[in-house]
This record gives sequence, structure tokens and C-alpha cells, in this order.
Amino acid sequence: MSPNAADNKEAFDFYQYFTNFTNSIQAALDQGVSLGGLPHTLEVFDGGENEAKWVSTYTKVDATQMCESFKNILQADTTVLGDNVRVKNFPVIVDNTIVPALDNVWLGEVSAKEALEALDLSDSIDGYWK
Repeated sequence: MSPNAADNKEAFDFYQYFTNFTNSIQAALDQGVSLGGLPHTLEVFDGGENEAKWVSTYTKVDATQMCESFKNILQADTTVLGDNVRVKNFPVIVDNTIVPALDNVWLGEVSAKEALEALDLSDSIDGYWK
């Protein structure tokens, strides 16, 4: 989107649709693929329909326990949501370290707890934005 673009409304409408986690869940269900991602908002962890839909996108494994582990981590008092945006090279860390670790979770090779406990990002962080 650009301040000078004539089609900003359409671009913004697409952005809103694309970043809505409910739409992501429905697209995954419609396509028969696992979502492979964590919810962007805590409202998905409602213990009801939203959470059940998220868990149901993992069709190749029983993801109930795995999703419960992620939910507990994201809702823990010690978790600071959104703080990762201050890490300068966060996208690189995600692509090179976190995604490969989570791939093993989605494939059912390790538990979410095992994968996350095995992550050591101390040498990966390239500083913080202020």
C-alpha cells in the first residue's frame, strides 16, 4: 500500500482479509492443509469454537496436546507478546531456527515442549531496535 496509490482500499481490504486468523483457518480447512502457524490474537484461545477450528486444521496428526502447549506458552505470565519485533534479525531467526524446529512438531517427530526447550537463540540475536 502506498499513500499515492489509487487502489489502497482494495489493498487494505486484502490485507485485512489475509491477516484475519479466522480467514486463515477457513482457508486451511477449505484446502485440506495444516495451518502451520500460531494464532495472531489471543481471542483464538477461547476454549471453544475458535480454538477447536485452529486445532482441526492439523489433519495429519492429533494436535490437541501440541496446540495446548503453544496456548499455555503464549498465555503464560512470563511471555511478552510482540517483543520479538525489537529483534533486528527476527525474520532470519524464524526462517533458519524456529521454523525447522516447528517442522518437527508438525510432523509429529517431537513434542512442542521438546522443540521449544531445545531452541537456543542466544548466538542468533543480532541486536535490538529501540
